[in-house]
Amino acid sequence: MALAVGFAVRFAGKGIDTSFGVVGAAMALLGCFLGNAFSIVGVMSSEIGLGYADSYRLLGLDGIFSVMGETFGGIDLLFYGIALFQGFKLSFRQLSEEEILEHASVDIESQPAAEAAPAAIEADASESEAPGESPAEEANNPT
Repeated sequence: MALAVGFAVRFAGKGIDTSFGVVGAAMALLGCFLGNAFSIVGVMSSEIGLGYADSYRLLGLDGIFSVMGETFGGIDLLFYGIALFQGFKLSFRQLSEEEILEHASVDIESQPAAEAAPAAIEADASESEAPGESPAEEANNPT
């Protein structure tokens, strides 16, 4: 279940932000919880010879939660932990160098002009000055 959730979140969200890992982990945990609940209804339906829907109606949510509480153990914690870890981990993907450069150029282009202009001016000033002399040093040392 965690594999399917992790890959689905990776595909849908491009898997480059931590929030997608959190969503993947939460969905995997929910999947494990629902799997336990459905298995309780399934076992009950086979034991008493009723259909799945009839067993669910007979048991109800309170009965499912009660049985889950009574049967919860260390192995459940282990599987829930594995689901959380894998749901989080598998929600991410490795970016290629091309994708990293593409995202970096988008970030630079999306900067407001007020932030980009001082950086451009500083870059032009550092290219035009002689080695060892800055414009501030030239102003203080007239020759």
